[in-house]
Amino acid sequence: MILSHYFRLLLSAICLLPTVLYAQEASRVDEIDAYQSLRDKIDTYLEVNVAGDVEALKPMYHEDANLNALILGDWLTGTPQILFDALAERGSPRLTGEPVDSVMTYLHRDGDVATAEVQFVNYWCGTGTHHLQLVRSDEDWKIVSTLIWFRAMPDSDQTSEACAAVSQTPPQ
Repeated sequence: MILSHYFRLLLSAICLLPTVLYAQEASRVDEIDAYQSLRDKIDTYLEVNVAGDVEALKPMYHEDANLNALILGDWLTGTPQILFDALAERGSPRLTGEPVDSVMTYLHRDGDVATAEVQFVNYWCGTGTHHLQLVRSDEDWKIVSTLIWFRAMPDSDQTSEACAAVSQTPPQ
């Protein structure tokens, strides 16, 4: 009788195994999908930022987001409006005529919150790092906090007139 009991347990476990494996696989697929949607959001952030597209950038931020920036040694704190105003005032970083490069260098997701780091080179003839914190609600990722560090290009000849005009002037 004890053997019969163990046999029934074993048979139940074998029958449930596909369900458990399917649930684990579905969980992995959900995790991959969540990371992909987050990567897509960061890639879009890079594209619209370099393009200087303020109207496409605004909805990427949560309505209560904050922004802090250390720009050429000046500390700014407030809302993402700082970034929106700088882009509206100066236009696309590509307008300097210098090639702009951007890349995501770090991404970590913990449930519905995430941290990303993106690097820019030749962004208004300078280099910069944007540290982004995001939160997911209603299946969409929103930036809730941004920390920007913008600095002059190291060992750059910055010969173009456009670079000379923007590289020494922090946005207001």
